[in-house]
Amino acid sequence: MKWGKFILIFQAIVTLLIGFVLFFQMMNMEKARLSQELSDKVNSNLSQMSEIQDFVDLKFRFELGSYLLVVISLVEMIIIFRLVD
Repeated sequence: MKWGKFILIFQAIVTLLIGFVLFFQMMNMEKARLSQELSDKVNSNLSQMSEIQDFVDLKFRFELGSYLLVVISLVEMIIIFRLVD
């Protein structure tokens, strides 16, 4: 059972790290998008609306994924540490 707990803790930590990576990627996407918007003000309205909608959809998916992974890994760690004691 000792190896099982170690593997579960490792899985929870890796899940937490992946959640943080997704969150920081989302933050970097926002910064990149703002700098791109400043340089590309000449685009037509129709193509710009499509790009904005795609960006919002992608950002929402990253945000939801990162929050879910962080919450799931924290719940896993709480359960595992309660089993260890």
